[in-house]
Amino acid sequence: MRKTDLPLGWVLAKIGEVVAQENSKMIPGSANSPKDFIGLDDIAPEIGSIIGRQDPSNLTSAGNVAEIGDIMYCRLRPYLNKVAIADQRYLCSGELLILRIPDDVSNLFVTHWLRSQDFVKYAIANSMGDRPRVYWTAIAESEMPLPPSREQVRIVDELERRLSHVDAAAAGLRSALKRVHLARQSVRIAATSGALVEALSSDSLSKLLDEKGIPYERVTGRPGWIITRLGKVARVGSGSTPKRGDKRYWENGTIPWVTSGQVNQEMIHVPAALITQAALDETSVKIWPAGTLLLAMYGEGKTRGKCAELAINSTCNQACAAIYLENDLSDLQPFIKLSLQSRYEENRGLGGGGVQENLNLGLVKEMPLVLPDFEVQAKLVAEAERRLSLIDVAEWTIVANITKTEQLRRSVLAAAFDGQLVSQDPNDEPAERLIESIRERRAKQTTAKTDDEATTRSSTKTRKKEPSK
Repeated sequence: MRKTDLPLGWVLAKIGEVVAQENSKMIPGSANSPKDFIGLDDIAPEIGSIIGRQDPSNLTSAGNVAEIGDIMYCRLRPYLNKVAIADQRYLCSGELLILRIPDDVSNLFVTHWLRSQDFVKYAIANSMGDRPRVYWTAIAESEMPLPPSREQVRIVDELERRLSHVDAAAAGLRSALKRVHLARQSVRIAATSGALVEALSSDSLSKLLDEKGIPYERVTGRPGWIITRLGKVARVGSGSTPKRGDKRYWENGTIPWVTSGQVNQEMIHVPAALITQAALDETSVKIWPAGTLLLAMYGEGKTRGKCAELAINSTCNQACAAIYLENDLSDLQPFIKLSLQSRYEENRGLGGGGVQENLNLGLVKEMPLVLPDFEVQAKLVAEAERRLSLIDVAEWTIVANITKTEQLRRSVLAAAFDGQLVSQDPNDEPAERLIESIRERRAKQTTAKTDDEATTRSSTKTRKKEPSK
């Protein structure tokens, strides 16, 4: 926004002119130390919400102190743009910028503006390669359209009224999306338990397994159903990550390479990267054919235990278990895929050891498979796919509407900071006078602080000159 585009009575001010960053440090447990500590995870993604507070007594390092009304801004990726207003005195993580707002500026107005900005472009990592963070100097130089004090209050009132409707709609859609995910999993579980269709069973699968000498057991009370281990019917392997520093493995690559993060997709059509023939020849990566199932053995968040299918011939990293069914056993693939997807939570629980409980190839090979004969599998898979396609349509519709609520939120915020949300009142004191007042107060505070420091130094020198008695 240019200064010439500003509404009546507004100014374009640098954040540093309006807001003061506070660096008051305090050691936990010291006199007057706040009783609660706020970290990056204690602030909700939604604006202004504090979702947790911790006991600071077990902290050993100093933290910043936020007073009531201060803005706490997360400056570290991936927490950027989480913002909250302190409702009491807090000891805060050093990764929270503490911003003190003048009495004649609305902290809610500033909070909404900060939340609407994309400061990711300012995030930089230090020389040690730490996670990128935004520094106050970058934010302080950012320009914010500032209306008169009274108009700020009117804008915040109208903004929160409209956003409350948007937030309610978004919350309802997110709740519906969760129900869709539960419905999808219910269909998979029903399919792999045989509950989706009624069908007569035969011994077609057991006869094939007998011919191949593959061990199995019959399921009591379920004619035609058998139980075996995944590694008995499928080839189970993995991959690796070629050395990143070796350009011969990565530059001008032509061979697809996927990672465990892509297993969150149903079908993997696009690789994460391309590696070279040298990587294939000299490392332990191997090409897996299209149709191979990939099971994430470890990964961040909810990745571990998820299963997807390769739509292309590709290599993979060491975090994926590749499951490939050969020749006449390939007909088992659709049902096994459903089975692995239906067992997501159970698969995650198979890991053990360490902080992050990972799976391994041994555990994957020993995963139990409960399978009906080929004819029943085909009917169950067909019915599951029919129902899942309807669920997919519902999901796409919900996601599209969630996107619309996000667009609506952005348009409401844009209107607020363009001066289009409420009317201007010519009787309001212009924001230019507000900025002048802030500057005057800061100048007085700086002068008073300098005088206090000078008095303290003078008093110290006088005491040193007094003769000892």
